[in-house]
Amino acid sequence: MKRAACITLALLAAVAAHAVAAGTAAVDRPAPAHAAAGTDGTARGDDPSPVKRRIGEILRGPEFAREEVVRLPKFKERPDRAKPAWLDGLEDFVRGLSEILRVLAWALGAIAILAVLAVAHRWWQAQAPSSVVRRAAPVPVTVAGLDIRPDSLPMDIGLTARMAWEQGERAQALSLLYRGAISSLVMRFGARIRESATEGDCVRAARLVLGHPAQEFFERLTSVRSSAVYASRWPESAPVLALCDEYAVHFRAARGGPGSMPTDGEAGR
Repeated sequence: MKRAACITLALLAAVAAHAVAAGTAAVDRPAPAHAAAGTDGTARGDDPSPVKRRIGEILRGPEFAREEVVRLPKFKERPDRAKPAWLDGLEDFVRGLSEILRVLAWALGAIAILAVLAVAHRWWQAQAPSSVVRRAAPVPVTVAGLDIRPDSLPMDIGLTARMAWEQGERAQALSLLYRGAISSLVMRFGARIRESATEGDCVRAARLVLGHPAQEFFERLTSVRSSAVYASRWPESAPVLALCDEYAVHFRAARGGPGSMPTDGEAGR
């Protein structure tokens, strides 16, 4: 660049000197008449002067030529390729699978809701007061073929059962204790016991309405009677007489009917 500047200054100085010399000669010598105008009537002032021509030639020289190269990325266009057939099949499979999963999710949600409702219903039945439970189902008068009506039972069931056992009427004694307990569970404690209920059903129903002492007594009575009646394994006299004596502590003859309620002592609590 310094070299080009020096050359430019030298040329400009030479052009300026030439112009001064030309101007001095023009003053000393008048211009001919035909030089005042061109042959086609155009003034000489329209032609570029030697100085302008020289300056233009200098500016067009390689010293003043400047090129700038800018490179821009160009992305190649990939030709469209046909979608393979297996990809279409895979898309159809995924869509079908998603639809099946959606239906399955709805079904599982419905099952979960039904399960929660069933558990809530069972919990309500277990926690509901005995008066509400009694209104929910009819009160049976027989359970597994045994008459549980209060009028069919003696006033003192424990004493009557003891007398029957001592007289050798073992089956009658155990049956009387069991009938009296079932009658009290249904009539006084409001247990939900159906006519077709088994011994196991009665034990489970008793757990919902009895306190621990009375519940333990009823389970012991049921076990002794079932072993004697169904397996012919008759107990000794001492356990049976103990049941007869304890009966009045936990149960009484339900002569008050379905509307009567147990006292705290009767509930064994």
